[in-house]
Amino acid sequence: MGRKLVGSVLVALVGMSVGGCQNEAPVEVPAQRVENPELGIAIVALPAPFQVAVNEGSTLELVAGEGRLSIIAGEAQVAGVNLVQAVWDHKASILERPQGEYKGQQELGTHLGTAFYSRGRYQGDAGVVEETVILVIHPWGDRRLDLRFRYPATDDSQERIGKQLFAVLEALEGVAQPAVRVDEPAPPA
Repeated sequence: MGRKLVGSVLVALVGMSVGGCQNEAPVEVPAQRVENPELGIAIVALPAPFQVAVNEGSTLELVAGEGRLSIIAGEAQVAGVNLVQAVWDHKASILERPQGEYKGQQELGTHLGTAFYSRGRYQGDAGVVEETVILVIHPWGDRRLDLRFRYPATDDSQERIGKQLFAVLEALEGVAQPAVRVDEPAPPA
């Protein structure tokens, strides 16, 4: 009787594995490249769970769940880009908001060079909002690039959101700088 039971189990297992083989292998969808020439950047492979919400002109916004990531290129700076001042400005903007609480900053080494991670919370219209910003020098070298992520605050948001934000940062690259930029006069004829 024991052999019959073992035989029945083996037949059932083989049948299940053969039936499982009939399913097609999942098709791997190539990651989406997102390019914004006006901002001078591209996201080589848009990481999950992000989706493009807006990519028009100088506006590039991504969404992930209830969070919204804005990628902002600053104006060209002749005297150089001061990332430390940008961190202080972010801290001040957090503390000026209702129930603003600054959580801190950290200097980072990235493929784009030195960057800063800065984070804070404040009371928004629909509850507590957490804002995490990565401030880095734009690949063109003459302006700041901000990755500004706002999302409903939760207990695990620092780790979870940090990983998602860093995945976008790692996928960023510069695109060709225009020969004559809008903020520069055209050469004489």
